[in-house]
Amino acid sequence: MPTLFRKRIIKKFVLFVLAAAALLLCSCSGDLEYFYDYGEYTPGDVQMFTYEENGDGVDGIVPLGRINAQTSIAVYNDELYFIAKNDADKSVSAGYTLYRYNPKTGNITYVCADPTCTHSTYDCPFYGIVTSCEFYIADDSVYYWQQYTYINDRPGELEPNDSTEISCFPEYNMKTGTYKNLRDTDSSSQTAGMVIYNGVCYYNDYVKDEKTDEWHDYFCSQDTKTGKITEYGVEYTPDMAFDGKLLLSAPDDSMYYLDTDTGEIHDGIGESCLYYKTDDGFIYINDRELKSCAPDGSGEKDLGVSGISYFYVTENYIYYTVQEDTVMIRVPKSGGIYGSSDKTSHQLKSVDVPTIYRMKRDGSEKTEIWRPDIEENSSFFLPEDFVVLGRYIYCDCTSYDYDEEYDVWDIVYPSHRFIRYDTETGEIYRINPEGGEK
Repeated sequence: MPTLFRKRIIKKFVLFVLAAAALLLCSCSGDLEYFYDYGEYTPGDVQMFTYEENGDGVDGIVPLGRINAQTSIAVYNDELYFIAKNDADKSVSAGYTLYRYNPKTGNITYVCADPTCTHSTYDCPFYGIVTSCEFYIADDSVYYWQQYTYINDRPGELEPNDSTEISCFPEYNMKTGTYKNLRDTDSSSQTAGMVIYNGVCYYNDYVKDEKTDEWHDYFCSQDTKTGKITEYGVEYTPDMAFDGKLLLSAPDDSMYYLDTDTGEIHDGIGESCLYYKTDDGFIYINDRELKSCAPDGSGEKDLGVSGISYFYVTENYIYYTVQEDTVMIRVPKSGGIYGSSDKTSHQLKSVDVPTIYRMKRDGSEKTEIWRPDIEENSSFFLPEDFVVLGRYIYCDCTSYDYDEEYDVWDIVYPSHRFIRYDTETGEIYRINPEGGEK
């Protein structure tokens, strides 16, 4: 019988901070979304946007936790959640918080429900949210890492100017607005190996074995209600949970599963990989090739696509990215100055250009959806990992801004916008309620 899970593909987690600087959260609506096209776009060129349904969704699709966390966007109840710079208080230059975006109405709101909160002080539940790690949403609660240091000048607590360090893993319930610190952490425990299922957080932690006096990346769980932590004493990584099973991958890429009712660990089928569970089986990557199979791992089918760098599964389609083109551009050397006429301060850089395709889940009707249009000596931007809702692709992007005078490109990782791409019309919008500035 063909194996379901084979060699794990370790993909670099590039976490781009999605943007919403100077968000006008209470008044944001669909008319504050700006058409984005180098060469044609001008500040203030507002394009009215009307959300169009197409009957596609993600209900019943269970993604591998590490796939779901690769992007800076989380989808929950057909809304988009993202970490972005908080400019509510201009004095906080490095403050970030969590936002919610409704793609149908265009509204952007703070996830923190306190109407009196400035979202820029220690009292905000999302103050110090770690932007380099993932956040998770389950059962109306957000799970994330929080880390910051502040100077304590409150009389009677610590001496003036003494600092207090906060590093923890909290839960924020969006319905009740309650904040709960589940456990204190350090940087070593802020990993991508985590699954939230039925009120239990399954994760990896760096734990000392008291018998051998050695440290290991042990598989653990924590009941989010009682706070009880269980260390299983095995070096497994939680991947996804469904139907009372938590799938685990071992360091040698073999597959196991935990019975979430009994706490017993059993052998799985085949080896681990990047995959989605659908209503009729699994869709996954094996050596950068897309495959599908039945729920028991039988009937493995080659979907006829290779060279996959990223994929996203909906009820009707598989969206996937292939790096087909490469461009060479001149960029400043490390430490060099952008805009310098000194060509010795520049270097050539190879840039892979991703193309996004779509096909039916049975491998039929392969269609090119989004191939970035790059012209010689011009600015361009490239989509990164993405999510799909209905007919729209949402992603952050990397901008490559061309300076004609000095024949050099500046690579910019935006901190205040993300992109909506209409798969039916090819129209591109940037979601940025900040006056239409690039």
